[in-house]
Amino acid sequence: MKRSQRRIFNRTPLTILWEAFLPLIFTLSIAALLFQSMEQAAQASNAEGLRLLTEAVQRAAVKCYAVEGSYPATLQDIIQRYGLVYDDDRYAVYYEVFASNMQPSITVIPLR
Repeated sequence: MKRSQRRIFNRTPLTILWEAFLPLIFTLSIAALLFQSMEQAAQASNAEGLRLLTEAVQRAAVKCYAVEGSYPATLQDIIQRYGLVYDDDRYAVYYEVFASNMQPSITVIPLR
């Protein structure tokens, strides 16, 4: 009997199962890591979008104060006069003015 044939018959069932499932386990592990990485990237992107929108609303309000001498009364004023554009299906923007000479309270909340 040849030497290579003898190795085939000496393999245990556990060794055969291990060799069969090792590529599957490896592939599933890589897929899980990729999915987790994509999820973390999406969360980071959402946080960055929230920060950028908050800063954009604040910049537009301050620009209005610098040009007109008072803060805009509503968010619609900022949208119409200063060209603020955002996805209202994705974010809710709360804009509260206490007085025309005090900086407004700006809150941005993600909707999804």
